[in-house]
Amino acid sequence: MSKSKEKIKSATKSTEDLINSLVAISNFVSSIRNIARQTNLLAMNAAIEAAHAGKYSTGFAVVADEVGNLAAKSAEAAQNTTGLINASLTAVDKGTALADSAHTAMNSIVSGISKISDEMQIITAAAADQQNAVNQITTGISSIEAGMHTTTATAEQSAASSEELSALASSLADEVDKFVTE
Repeated sequence: MSKSKEKIKSATKSTEDLINSLVAISNFVSSIRNIARQTNLLAMNAAIEAAHAGKYSTGFAVVADEVGNLAAKSAEAAQNTTGLINASLTAVDKGTALADSAHTAMNSIVSGISKISDEMQIITAAAADQQNAVNQITTGISSIEAGMHTTTATAEQSAASSEELSALASSLADEVDKFVTE
């Protein structure tokens, strides 16, 4: 996620740099437009001066006409460039809006993942608590089982002792009967 976030920041920075470049180009085109206007004014002044000079200014009039043509072409090129720059600025604005939207979505995703991570930590802690409880229950059952084995062994010993005592009592009774009958 961090890499994606950095890429979005980088794209946003690139877009800002592009906007700044387009603004600088727009300013340059504006300068070209001003030069074209001034050149056009110079061509008109040259044409007026050529008209004043009469028949000797034919070459000067041709040069003035060509300078006027160049000024018109410069103005047209500046206008076309301005149109391209405006179209580029519109595209950059759309790209910026998309980048901002992606940035917002990425922040939302990162926030969601953070919440999921927090929930997973809570679940992990609860699972550890349950494991401890199961271990305590297992230990308790093992203690009960050990107690049952001890009780069973004691009961078996008691039963064996009872049988032995019963056999001894029976033997003693037989011995006592010998004395009573004699």
